[in-house]
Amino acid sequence: MLLPTLVFAAGNSGPVTVLPSEGAVPTGAALVSSRPAPGGAPFRVDIGAVDTIGGTTYDWQASGPAWRMLVDSRVYGIHAIWMYSAEMSSTSFPDRNIRYNFYDEDLGTWNWIDPDYMQSGVNVFPARTGYGNVDVDTTGVAVISAHYATSAGLAPIVARDVAVGAGIFDCAHGDPTLDQRAWPGIGVGMNGYYHLAILDNVSQDKLYWSRSTDQGGTWSPAVRIPPPEPEPLFPDHNIATSKVSSATNKVCITWVATAASGRTPEPGFYRESPDGGDHWDAPVDIGGSSLFHVGKLKSSLPAIR
Repeated sequence: MLLPTLVFAAGNSGPVTVLPSEGAVPTGAALVSSRPAPGGAPFRVDIGAVDTIGGTTYDWQASGPAWRMLVDSRVYGIHAIWMYSAEMSSTSFPDRNIRYNFYDEDLGTWNWIDPDYMQSGVNVFPARTGYGNVDVDTTGVAVISAHYATSAGLAPIVARDVAVGAGIFDCAHGDPTLDQRAWPGIGVGMNGYYHLAILDNVSQDKLYWSRSTDQGGTWSPAVRIPPPEPEPLFPDHNIATSKVSSATNKVCITWVATAASGRTPEPGFYRESPDGGDHWDAPVDIGGSSLFHVGKLKSSLPAIR
């Protein structure tokens, strides 16, 4: 059984597949790092406390990039999510969900902690879901994405908490035009728009963007992000929205593309919108680091000081 703390680890090592056959504990003591004290003076570095905030039997926490599973909403506290299941006897995990917990800055504690780790936190969605992430809106409320199964395949679903740390979620299903779009990364702009970066679930190599201007009530038609650049490897896209550009509502989507013949490593790309998705700049090829060659590291690295 995996017991996630503030850091979650994926335990599966098999090939990526679509939907794999899908309270109060005391705060731990601070982790301490030590080394010989210079000149006889004591040396101590407090790195931080480890809080066990929930449990799960589902260890495949991500099938691609390490998306946001934690958001530090400085005024209010910390939002944390993970993929949850309590299933012990099958490999389909029919109860799989996104689990949520919140650290209340004022109270100095997590909202749902139980001596049985599996009872800590609350489920976000009313249906079997997985593979999404979390962001916050300008009021500090958590907005959480995932995908779920429909009659047409997979589709994105988004949930918004009714208040900061309440754990009572209003769910908004994606527009039917977003059927067969999966692995939804979400970003919330300064103007309150929800932005999704989503993959085509059939080909698993086409990257799209869609937005909602009414908290998930309706969604814009999906727009292809990469063309004419190479399509992304599966799945390695991500999305971020600026939390300071209130005048421009910037959005950025990133991905790693299938390398052209003879090109290594795989090139990275990003594409930005300066105005909340109304217009998109051309994709930017950030390539690979000039420090790295196939099988070796450049010898001209600067000295580390």
